[in-house]
Amino acid sequence: MNATWIGTPNYEPGRRGQKVDHITLHIMAGFLAGTIVFGTITWPCASAGYTKSVY
Repeated sequence: MNATWIGTPNYEPGRRGQKVDHITLHIMAGFLAGTIVFGTITWPCASAGYTKSVY
């Protein structure tokens, strides 16, 4: 399996000095291409740390 980095404009390094206090797991429905597009546009302010496709 090869990993591919696809950046998001919603990433902000350093979390504004805040520490990680929880992790949320999301299940994405549909196609991987749609998940990638959603993470690369600015208006929903969404980002994903890791996305895994089973295909």
